[in-house]
Amino acid sequence: MEINKKSPVPIYFQLKQIILDKIKKNEWTPNSIISSERELSEIFEVSRMTIRQAINDLVNDGILYRERGKGTFVSQPRIEQSDVMSFTEAATNQGFQAATTVKSFKIQAPDLSIIEKLGLQGCEDIYYMQRLRKIDSHIVGIEEIYLPVRLAGELQGMNLSGSLYKILKDTYDYTINHIQTSLEAVIPSKDKLNLFQVNEVVPLLKMTGVHITDKNLKLFYEESLYRSDKYVLNVNIFRK
Repeated sequence: MEINKKSPVPIYFQLKQIILDKIKKNEWTPNSIISSERELSEIFEVSRMTIRQAINDLVNDGILYRERGKGTFVSQPRIEQSDVMSFTEAATNQGFQAATTVKSFKIQAPDLSIIEKLGLQGCEDIYYMQRLRKIDSHIVGIEEIYLPVRLAGELQGMNLSGSLYKILKDTYDYTINHIQTSLEAVIPSKDKLNLFQVNEVVPLLKMTGVHITDKNLKLFYEESLYRSDKYVLNVNIFRK
């Protein structure tokens, strides 16, 4: 691709598209260093200021990242999940190889906070499960689910390494309509870092929410942590 200096499209924007195209075609692969500003300036015969503007935009978008004294590198691709969509569905739609490991699964009595969140009546058991969500063998999320046993009586005998949404739909005819959710940035504890199998501190996005069906049933409560350098949640917000 070449720069068209007569085009009404700004030169820096054309450069961004060229860089994105190189990444898409795997000419520049994740964690590989890209050409320097000086090299790009000579190749495309444009100013280094224009090159820097294009690169800065891509760094801000999370497509590239800089390492002081080393250069600019291609970021690992991030999975984008939108609104009411399962992790497995989002990953598959974007061409990633998704996998899930069930770290813990048991029946237990809910604590008061879970009773309040799900509007449970009296003392009833819930399923608790902790699952590790993976993309191309990298752990990007730790998910904890709390679901009343009476709503999914045979869940303990099922394969929970896929989409929970699909299991609940196919087996029990539950369709998630919306999620009462909250999001916040958190600093991970040492235990959580160990689960992610990383040594350095990574930024995490904490997501909590009650998943509600199309019949207005509070089906389950979720509390999850995702690596924000590998995961993006797109949320549509409407004014009522």
